[in-house]
Amino acid sequence: MLQIDLFQTVLDPASLDIFWMELTSGAYGEVDRAEGLFNLVNGQGYGFQFIAAEQKSEYIEIEDEPCLVGRPDRPSVLQISGQDLDLDSIEATIVACSLPDNILEYHQSQPLGNS
Repeated sequence: MLQIDLFQTVLDPASLDIFWMELTSGAYGEVDRAEGLFNLVNGQGYGFQFIAAEQKSEYIEIEDEPCLVGRPDRPSVLQISGQDLDLDSIEATIVACSLPDNILEYHQSQPLGNS
């Protein structure tokens, strides 16, 4: 099983969607199960889950106060189990989905609903 700690990582939703689709479609190896707790640029946390036997993904908004200033301090992690997983590519891609401080600060400086 691969586990990547994403503490204080904030992800771009569009990039995360593409990564999740690639991951669950086998682009990084055969995934049996994948779960993630992710922080998105809108300040919300989301739980993602994929089970290969069911061939569907579920997305659940985490009931928590949104983080609208700085980086969130709630848990964030990606866990994947499967066969022939390309661990280096998975890690590199999830890092590429994360936002640097200047982009996060820009989004957080925008009025709500405009970011």
